[in-house]
Amino acid sequence: MITRNRSLRAATSTVAATLLALFTALAASAGPEGGTVVRGTGTITQTVGGGNTTINQSSNSLAINWSSFNVGVGESVNFVQPSSSSVALNRISSNNGTVIQGQITANGRIFLISPSGILFTETAFFDVGALIATTFDISDDDFMSGNYNFASTGSDGLIVNRGLLRAANGGSISLVGGSVQNQGVIIADYGHVNLAAGRRAVIDFDGDGLIQFEVSDSVLSNASGQTAAVGNSGTVQAEAGQVVMSAATAQDIFAMAVNNDGVIAARGVARDGGRVYLVGSGGDTFNSGVIDVSSDSGQGGTVQVLGDRVALTGNAVIDASGGAGGGDVRVGGDFHGAGHLATSQFTFVGSGASIDASASSGDGGSVVIWADDSTMYFGNIDASGGANGVGGAVEVSGAQNLGFNGIVDTGGSGTLLLDPDNLVIAGGAGPGTNDASLPTILFATGTGTFTISEAALEAATGTITLEANNGVTVSGTFNSASGNAGDGTGIIALASNANLLIRTDNDTGEGSAGIDLTGSTHGNTLIVIANGTGTITMTTGVSGADAGSAGITVGGLQTASGAITLNAEGLLTTQGNLITGDAATATAGISLTGGTGVAINGTVTTGSTTDTATATDYTTGAITIAATTGNAAIAGALTTGSISTDTSAGNAADTITTGDISITANGGTISGAGSATTGTAAFTASDNSDDANGGNVTLTADSVQLAVNTGAASGSTGTDTPGLLAVTTDGAGAAGNITI
Repeated sequence: MITRNRSLRAATSTVAATLLALFTALAASAGPEGGTVVRGTGTITQTVGGGNTTINQSSNSLAINWSSFNVGVGESVNFVQPSSSSVALNRISSNNGTVIQGQITANGRIFLISPSGILFTETAFFDVGALIATTFDISDDDFMSGNYNFASTGSDGLIVNRGLLRAANGGSISLVGGSVQNQGVIIADYGHVNLAAGRRAVIDFDGDGLIQFEVSDSVLSNASGQTAAVGNSGTVQAEAGQVVMSAATAQDIFAMAVNNDGVIAARGVARDGGRVYLVGSGGDTFNSGVIDVSSDSGQGGTVQVLGDRVALTGNAVIDASGGAGGGDVRVGGDFHGAGHLATSQFTFVGSGASIDASASSGDGGSVVIWADDSTMYFGNIDASGGANGVGGAVEVSGAQNLGFNGIVDTGGSGTLLLDPDNLVIAGGAGPGTNDASLPTILFATGTGTFTISEAALEAATGTITLEANNGVTVSGTFNSASGNAGDGTGIIALASNANLLIRTDNDTGEGSAGIDLTGSTHGNTLIVIANGTGTITMTTGVSGADAGSAGITVGGLQTASGAITLNAEGLLTTQGNLITGDAATATAGISLTGGTGVAINGTVTTGSTTDTATATDYTTGAITIAATTGNAAIAGALTTGSISTDTSAGNAADTITTGDISITANGGTISGAGSATTGTAAFTASDNSDDANGGNVTLTADSVQLAVNTGAASGSTGTDTPGLLAVTTDGAGAAGNITI
C-alpha cells in the first residue's frame, strides 16, 4: 500500500508541477482574462494588472466566458451576488488549464468550468456559498433554465485540490471531471461534498440549497496517469452532512476507481452522524484512511464502500458509533447481497482495519461485509449496544467463499452471520495474512481453502450464525488458547453467552455436504462448548429442496445452561457426548432430529437442578429424538436430570418435574445397546401439598428394543407420580416387537 500511495502522490505532483509551469508562463498576464458576460446581467471590474477582480452580479443566473481564469498568489476574485441561491457560471476556454493560487469569495454559488483541467494549489482559498468545479460543460440554455446537465467535451480532464475549499454551512463543494484528486482541505458543514469522475453529471439544488447529485457514463482514458479516478489523501469535512466519492470508469483504465487514504469527517456533534459513500463502477474501491460519521449524542451515521472489488487496507477506520445508537456500515453490499446496493465480486478487510458501529446508549448498529464471490476478513468490528440497548447485527459473507480470521463484538446480545458456499472451521489461529500480500490474496478467484479460525470463532460474541450453501466442516488441531471456560486441546469453547447457529441451505445444485464436525485431527472427540446462557443449534437442508441426504455428524456438544437442537435433513449421527449443564431451578433440553435416521453413539444427558433449599417449581430438560423416516439406533445412555430439594420453609405448594424422553422412528426401529432413563423427583422435606413427578419415556416405532428406566417420585406432601412408559408399535403387516 505504501507503494500505491507514493504512486498516487507522484502522479498528482507531476500534474501539479506541469500546471504550475503553465501558470508561470502566463504570469505576465495575471488574473482572469477575456471575461465576457454571455447570459444574464453583471459587470466585471479589475484593478490594473488584473490582481483583483470583482464581479457584480445583477441577475440570479449569470454566465461568463473567459479566455483564461488563473488567480495568482495574493490575487483575488470576489463575486457579489443578489442572494445565496444566485449562480455564476465561469466557462474557461484556455487549452492550458486553470491554476488557482489565490483567493475566490462569493456569497452565492460558483460554477467553474475548465475542460483542460483545474489545479487549486496549497495557497488557494475558496470561501463561497457553493462550488462546482468541473471539466464538463453545460449549454447556456440549460444553465439559465436551471437544468444543470453537465457532459464531458471529450478531454477527460483532471482536477487537483491542494488548497482550502470552504462552502457556507449547508452549502456544497463538488469537484467533477475525468479524474479528481483531493490533497488539501474541503469543508461543507451540514452540506454536501461530491468528488466524482465520469463523463456526465446531473446536479440539482433543492429548496434548502442542498445538492442532489448523480454521475454517469464511464471515463474512457487516463491521460494524466492517475492511480485512482477519484482519490482523497487530504481532509474532507462535512459535519452532519454527506460526502460522496464516486467514479464510473471503463474497466482497467485506472488501478482503482475510488481510493481514500485521507480523512473524511461527517460527524454529528449535537445531532446524528452524517453519510459517506465511496462508490466505484468499473473498478476497485479502496479505503485505507479514516471515515468518521460518529455522533456524540445522536445516532451514528451511514457509510457505504462499494465497487467491483472492495478493500479496507492498512489501518483503515470506519467510525459509525453513536451516543444514542450505532450507525450502519455496508462494505461490498447489503445483507445477503440483496437490496438495491451494488455488490462487489471480491471484498477484503485487512488485519489493521476497524469498523465501529457501537452505541454508548441504545442499540448497536449494523455492519455488512459482502462479496458475490469471495470475502477475506481479518479485521475488527464492534457493534455492541450500550446502556438500555442490545447488540447490533453483523454479517460477514462471501456467496461462494469466506475467509474469516478477525474479531466481531456484538456485545453478547447481537448477531453475527457468516454465509459462504463452503465453510471450514480451522483449529488454532487460522490462515492469517497481511496487507503486504495484496492483491494476490485480496482478489483471488476463490479456488483456495477459505476458513474461519478457531481463534476468531472463540472471540465472537452474541449469536454467531454460520450459514453455508453446501457444507460446514472442521480441520486441523484445536488448541486451548482462548481463555474461555472449558477450553482445552480438542475443544471449541465459545465466549460467555454466545449462541452458535450452524445451517446449510442444500438447495438444488448447491450440494448436500451438510454439517460434519469430525474431520479434524481429533476425529470423533472434538467438543463444542457453549458457555453462560449460550445455545447450540444446527440445521441442514434449510431450503427443503434437496433429496434429503444432507446430514449432521458431531463429536461432543456441551452447554452450561442453554439448549442443544440438531435437525438434519439426512442422517443425524452423534459420536461423542451431548450434555446440557446443571442449573438452580430449570435445565435445558436436547432435541435431535434426523430426516433419514438417527444414530446416537455417545451419551445424551440433560442437567439436574442444584438448588436444594428453596421453594419453587423445578424442572429438568427433556430429550427428544426423532427419525422422520428410518431407524433410531441408540448405542449410548440417554438420561434426563434429577431434582432433590427441600421446601419445608412454609411456602406455597410447589411442583417438581424431571424431563421426559421421547424417541420416534417413523416406519423404522428403535434399538441398540443404549438405554433411556428419566431423572428422579424427590423432596427431602415438603409441605403445603407439594407434587413430585418423575419423567416419562415414550417410544414410537415399528419395533422397539431398548433398556428403559422411568424416574421415581418421592417425598411430597401432595402427590408422588413416578414416570410412565408408553410404547407404540405400528409394524406394517404384523404386530410390532417390543423388548424393554
